[in-house]
Amino acid sequence: MAVYDKKSELRQYVQELKEKVSASDRLIFSQTIFERIENHEVFQQAKTILLFWSMESEVQTHDFIRKWIGHKSIFLPVIHNNDLEIKKYTGKMNILKTSKLTLFEPADTAFADPKNIDLVITPGLAFDRNNNRLGHGKGYYDRLLANMQAYKIGVCFDFQLFREIPHTINDTKLDMVITN
Repeated sequence: MAVYDKKSELRQYVQELKEKVSASDRLIFSQTIFERIENHEVFQQAKTILLFWSMESEVQTHDFIRKWIGHKSIFLPVIHNNDLEIKKYTGKMNILKTSKLTLFEPADTAFADPKNIDLVITPGLAFDRNNNRLGHGKGYYDRLLANMQAYKIGVCFDFQLFREIPHTINDTKLDMVITN
């Protein structure tokens, strides 16, 4: 079986698992994940952080972003010309729902240079113990992360972490993965 077939099967399997987690459990698990991040030296030293505005089934980032916006420069990815680019988050009133993948993105702010980001906290559907990440299959994060020197942390629920996941040379490896 091809790597891509295995990836699509794993995506479907993890999506089914994610749908079984209650909203309250997602919130509790997410709080645990972000407590671990806050205690990490890389986070404590970072001034600029690329996060993501979480979708319902993902590790919940909204409270963490609100907590740190006054202390760190927070950036969020936006889909622009079939790639991810980075915009500064200035507050919830500046978030718009886009038609692309039903994402929420910052509006009316300038794009930022990825070289100025100290820390990336990224979502994914599955991760492995070798810090490989499996996304939704569009390659958005892989293309963005490949050109960044920032420390890269993947965040996921414990059932999204596997011993090994299928990956190719085009998949960007992370520096670490944090679960609940």
